Amino acid sequence: MAANVDGARRGFDLLQPGLRLLDPSLADTIGGRFAGLAVAMAPYVRADGWRPYAQSSPTDLRALSQAGIALADALSQAAAQVVAAAGG
Repeated sequence: MAANVDGARRGFDLLQPGLRLLDPSLADTIGGRFAGLAVAMAPYVRADGWRPYAQSSPTDLRALSQAGIALADALSQAAAQVVAAAGG
């Protein structure tokens, strides 16, 4: 999951300047959602990598999932705006 989040972050970093011109509020929302997901993922970080999902409670996994969904929702809105601005 961390690699997917890192990839999404890199993509957003490339689009952020243009999105900030189109919709600064959405750009801020996405930044906040990345921060929220980082907080949700923090308990899973161990010195040797990541804590296995099997060692997590359903409540913990639900919080992690909700943070990921919130980020994905905002990123999909950004993608739609960038495509529309590009004439697509």
